[in-house]
Amino acid sequence: MIIYKEWDSKILGKRVGEVDIESGNLIEGLQEYDYVTVKIPTYSIDVIRMLEDDGFRVCNTLLTFRRKPAHQIVSPEIVIRLATKNDTKELQEIGRNAFYLDRYHTDPYLTRKEADSIYDSWIENEINGEHGDAVFVATVNNDILGFICCRISGGNGYIDLTATTMKAFLQYKIKHFAGFLLRVATNFFYSRSIYNISTATQSTNIPSINSLLENYFEITESYLILSWRNKNK
Repeated sequence: MIIYKEWDSKILGKRVGEVDIESGNLIEGLQEYDYVTVKIPTYSIDVIRMLEDDGFRVCNTLLTFRRKPAHQIVSPEIVIRLATKNDTKELQEIGRNAFYLDRYHTDPYLTRKEADSIYDSWIENEINGEHGDAVFVATVNNDILGFICCRISGGNGYIDLTATTMKAFLQYKIKHFAGFLLRVATNFFYSRSIYNISTATQSTNIPSINSLLENYFEITESYLILSWRNKNK
């Protein structure tokens, strides 16, 4: 069965769906959609092959990480504050420059503009509190060098988006800056007695993977992301 994705459809201006892999007939009603995605465990080889036979293409491999409990103290050298609506356009610009190894920019059925528009809307929703619980920005001399989005659901903590600028390294010579942001998020969750913290990144995003491993996260799951586009529309 395919589930209609209202938010994605609105952003992309086409009818978007997502395959419910728990349903019996996975692609029932497929031709009613313009664009369909599916996230499926990498061990489901037979289902992956069936989807490929029906025109789905593998976009990327998603790795899920869970943080092992460990106390971390955030360095006071960088100023951390909550993002405001006034930061929206700057954070969107940072995202456009930072996101290229991600879920949407590696999808062969999406243009760069379409992928950017998804993240633009996502970041705006995070700042407005429609999707997440807190967006932290890290600044030096009032320059925003990066941000991290935190969400709490079902007693668990999720890091939805993380982005850094080249300025953090090239101008301010800050090393392991992404790891610093991870510790900011960790402290936010710990302050709310949330100790089960998860995030995900693509298997091609080696810098992100290394940063997560260095900051006490471990790989718990892996998924293939596939997408399909209706050639008749």
